[in-house]
Amino acid sequence: MPPVDLILALPRPKVMRRLWAQLSAIGVGRIVLVNAEKVERQYFDNTWLSEHVYTRELIHGLEQSGETYLPQVFIKKRLKPFIEDELDSMFPSYQRFIAQPLAQKTDLRKLKLKQRIVLAVGPEGGWTEFERQMFKEYRFTEISVGSRILRSDTASVLLLGLFNCLL
Repeated sequence: MPPVDLILALPRPKVMRRLWAQLSAIGVGRIVLVNAEKVERQYFDNTWLSEHVYTRELIHGLEQSGETYLPQVFIKKRLKPFIEDELDSMFPSYQRFIAQPLAQKTDLRKLKLKQRIVLAVGPEGGWTEFERQMFKEYRFTEISVGSRILRSDTASVLLLGLFNCLL
């Protein structure tokens, strides 16, 4: 299983459609799609969240990369209950990071990375202050690749790739 898992605020359906194959190609163990204040509720009704549809796309990514581990996918429509009730059991001893655009870049090489990581990437427009504080209460450390505000798909692929290279 790849050493990095992803908690991703559900992006627009068109973006998610393209992202499935990229995530499996770059290497991710588990993908947890979550709701957030800035996520449109109707995104959860999209066909790209059907298991038979996303499995096909994940397999395309594996074929491209030559990998064989099919990521597990979890869809959580309520962020707060997921964090409060399930997060610690899913990621018990993981190092936890939340992506946040900051003026100061994080030097990922200095993080003393452990064997397992979970990364939380917010929606277009970012996590709200309440959501960020909730993640911080559950031992998430903010990381940044600089002050540029990246789309969630770009940030996900970039950070997964960097963490996979460093582990």
